[in-house]
Amino acid sequence: MKERMCYVGILPCGCILASQSDDPERKKEVAKAVSEFILQGLVVERKSSSWLKENFGLCEIHKEPKQLSLL
Repeated sequence: MKERMCYVGILPCGCILASQSDDPERKKEVAKAVSEFILQGLVVERKSSSWLKENFGLCEIHKEPKQLSLL
């Protein structure tokens, strides 16, 4: 089975602030979410869902969760 992919919005410090699953059936919603990440000044990268789970955690700089999930 093919692994699911997602887009992550990353702060300059490297903290994951947001994510959006890459769902081909919801192209408009995905594009809107990614454009909002960009407008917020986040770096956007496409990653696997397993990468996202492995990198979810506490932001050491901001002392808050690294990710506010939109999945």
